[in-house]
Order: sequence, then C-alpha cells, then structure tokens
Amino acid sequence: MNEFFKSWLPPVLLNAVRRRFLFRRFDTMEQAAAANKDGGYEAVDLVKVVVAKNLALRSNLHSIEFADRGALRTVVGVGLCNPGSLLRVLDFGGGAGFHYTVARAYFDKDTNFQWNVVETPALVREADKMCNSELRFFGDIESAKADLGSVDLVFTSGALQFCEQPLSALETLLSIRAKHLFIARTPLLDEDRDLVFMQKSFLSDNGPGPLPQGFKNRPVFYPNVYVSRSKVEKLISAAYDIKMKFQDDVSSEILGSKNARLYGYFCSLK
Repeated sequence: MNEFFKSWLPPVLLNAVRRRFLFRRFDTMEQAAAANKDGGYEAVDLVKVVVAKNLALRSNLHSIEFADRGALRTVVGVGLCNPGSLLRVLDFGGGAGFHYTVARAYFDKDTNFQWNVVETPALVREADKMCNSELRFFGDIESAKADLGSVDLVFTSGALQFCEQPLSALETLLSIRAKHLFIARTPLLDEDRDLVFMQKSFLSDNGPGPLPQGFKNRPVFYPNVYVSRSKVEKLISAAYDIKMKFQDDVSSEILGSKNARLYGYFCSLK
C-alpha cells in the first residue's frame, strides 16, 4: 500500500483498505488458484524456509523454555490416542514434520512412531533431508496410507482450508477409517456457502520459529476456502464419534464482513 495513503486515511478507512489488499474474494477455488502468480505452497523459497525452520527446531527443541500452542495441539492429539508401543500416523498437510518432531520430543522413548506426512510435491522433495526411520513424506494420501498399512491416527492441522475442495479431502481422510481422527486449526463458517479468497502472509510466518539466515522476507499468497461447520460435522459424525470439540483460536476477520472461528475435533471410529 502506498505510504501516501497511509499518512492521511482515517483509521477506519485505512483498515478497510488493508483488508482489501490482504484478502481478495473469488467465486471458486479454481479462480483463486489461477490468479495466484506467486506459486503458493509450491514456491521454492517458501518450501526451503519451512524445511530449514523444522531442521532448526529439531536441533533446538529441548532448549525452548515454553511449549507454544502448536506443540500443545500435537501433544493433545497424540496423547488422546493413548499411544502404546507403536502409533501409526497419517499427517495430512504436516509441513516438514513439525508434529512428528514435537511428538518424538515429548513422548516416552518406549513409544515408537510410524509417521507419514502428506504434502505438496515440492515440499516432499525438499523434506527428504528430514526423513528418518519413523518419519517419511508422500505426495498423496493413498501412498501414505499404503505404506502405513493400518492407520491409528489421521492428524491434520491448518491444512483443509488450502485444499481445492476441503470437503472432498475430508471425505478421503475419513475413508481411511483410522482408529482416531484429530483436526485442528480449521476455520469453518456458520453458514452454508463457501468463502474463497486469496490470503497474504509473509515468508517469516510460515513454519516454526524465526526466518532463517539467508532468506529475504517477502509477502506470500495462497488461496483459501472456508466451508460450513455443519457440513464438516455431518461428514465426521457419519463415521466417527466426536469425543472432543474445541474452538482453537479467536475469530479472524475476513474481508471486513465475515467471521470464521478455528475449530478442532478429536474423534474415535464408530
């Protein structure tokens, strides 16, 4: 936004202009994806930043004084499964393995993980350096599921809203029929129609921790689609008992007129 406008616009109008620049609404996810010239989650520097941040976290996690909200979500989601000697996890949209890194750090060494992350092709390639005997990366749900065999937990946090069709993605995850399902940081609407828009953040906002050295901070753009909470809960309830439902965060204002709240669910297979 031009600095001249910032200098004279009253606060109310300035906030409205900022919202217009930060969020652009579309009729469909296809339109939003076509308008995104930035590369979204396939952008080279974004992928490299996310992996670099997770490598740093893996090295420094035990020196962090306080666990953040993201780590607490992971501990809750895994802990509610009562993991025994082995927990097989399909982590949809799990970035560069943040949730696995947290789980491995905070759960007893007697608990082994087989943790398969489903991510974009670009991130799967870059995250190869994160792999170990427990953590692997896959470009699609079916491959990740086949590698696990039986799935104890489907885990997804802050990912469904970036899918072209969130409800279809959720249906695919439900069809795995994992013993447990944990959904977190998922913005949902208390209305039936979808809200599709282009979101702007900064490179430094992606992944855990500060921007690594050697990267220049810049705006990044990616399409979002928020869907109906009632539709999501209807799909879940057809196959799972919702054991816990929680509001994951404060409401976030979208386009100056819509409000979505981040929801979370822990569920057990019926």
